[in-house]
Amino acid sequence: MKPRNAALSAAVMTALLGLTACGGGSSSGTAASGGATTTVSGVITGFGSVYVNGVRYPTTGSTITMDDAPVGDDTALAQGMVVTLEVNESGEAESIEYDDELEGLVQANNVAASGTLTVMGMTVNITDSRLVYDANDSGFATLEDIPGDSTVSVEVSGYSDGSGVIYATRVEVKDDDWNIGDSELEIKGIITSLDAGATTFSIGTQVVNYATATLPSTTLADGLYVEVKSEDGFNGSSELIASEIEIEDDGDMDFDGEDGDEVEIRGVITEGTNEGDPEQFRVNGQLVEISGATVFEDGFTFADLVAGVTVEVEGELNADGMLLAAEVGLEEEDEDGETEIKGVVEAVDAGAGSAIMVMDITVLVESNTVFVDERDEEHLFNLDMIVSELEGTGDMVEMDLYWNASEEIFVATKIERVEDDGESEVEGEVTAVDAPYIVVAGITVDISGVGGFSPIVGDLVEVEGSYDAGVLTATEGEIDD
Repeated sequence: MKPRNAALSAAVMTALLGLTACGGGSSSGTAASGGATTTVSGVITGFGSVYVNGVRYPTTGSTITMDDAPVGDDTALAQGMVVTLEVNESGEAESIEYDDELEGLVQANNVAASGTLTVMGMTVNITDSRLVYDANDSGFATLEDIPGDSTVSVEVSGYSDGSGVIYATRVEVKDDDWNIGDSELEIKGIITSLDAGATTFSIGTQVVNYATATLPSTTLADGLYVEVKSEDGFNGSSELIASEIEIEDDGDMDFDGEDGDEVEIRGVITEGTNEGDPEQFRVNGQLVEISGATVFEDGFTFADLVAGVTVEVEGELNADGMLLAAEVGLEEEDEDGETEIKGVVEAVDAGAGSAIMVMDITVLVESNTVFVDERDEEHLFNLDMIVSELEGTGDMVEMDLYWNASEEIFVATKIERVEDDGESEVEGEVTAVDAPYIVVAGITVDISGVGGFSPIVGDLVEVEGSYDAGVLTATEGEIDD
């Protein structure tokens, strides 16, 4: 195995453009006009207007609310937030609504072992490669750094099953040392184990004591979907002391709408078809029904729709609030595990075949690729703002990737611009070994300088080092379990 020459020239950009022109690339779309008002639910992937699920929705004149309070513009919104839009027949967002799923104290951190945090009795799954983490000057550089059983308060946006599991798309540290009076704690979910005599109920595994709470006009009962707010934290029995309880969305997790309303939703299957009616499943708690007329865009059947899978569904609501699916699409996943690379940008194509080159690897950019600017905190950060070595000093980026087997190319699910610390990194599966070189994600790695590091083909590894002339010379390396 010999190192490749990665000297940059106009030929590099020509090669990149040639690859993206041949297939696979997808630029950000714009909402199509025509038809009735449509409800759209999904993740913010970018700005300049607002991009939700990779589709651009103009926001001129939009009414924006966050946690039920109006805000003046979209600058308070952020990548990774799950929002609901009302889109008019011209494809413009008439309203944008954001509500977090959870704001509370971290009770356990199992990110390394199982990819989860426990926050006020809720299991927060943080395995989505598009997840955005905002440390907010807390000093916790990664999610793994947040201490468990602590006074660290986090806000979580994502997809809830209503029964104690949240599939996070964004986690933000709100307070690294929460105390009573600092801010309200909030938890949403379906009431279980209601005990009117003891004035308690459970959401997930968190017991809520509502003895002194302001209650809704609706009588509390098992099965109701509620939001609990707490100003006083926990009592001596580790019960969350509720200060106010609100009925959410008429007490269920289905969309509020009228018969015939058009809905587009992206989210996680929270109840698969094998758990109930074989022709029904739930996405973010919303009941979806499929029929012989439903089109499965990726060739799947409803038997493949199982809990934890990310899907996009388009259809109409019926009179009972059920979403009648016209189209169901499954997100493509990397069957070989997550791949991450960090390096200096060598070339960028921000045109129709959007792509970026790092460490001589061409990576396609999808319409729903999430862009985050950790370095400059530029709100409108996108592919056009990334500087490559062909233009000057190239930006340093970290990218989460999956392998598109049909196009035989990597695709970015998330791109973060970070400070250039001089270190390049790759995490992924070893596909070839020829000592002292290994190949990871198509990148040639010289491991001769790392003692006791002898991975074999198929191992998942993390490698750090310096990249030059087509080779990543490793200074650190480890094999993942």
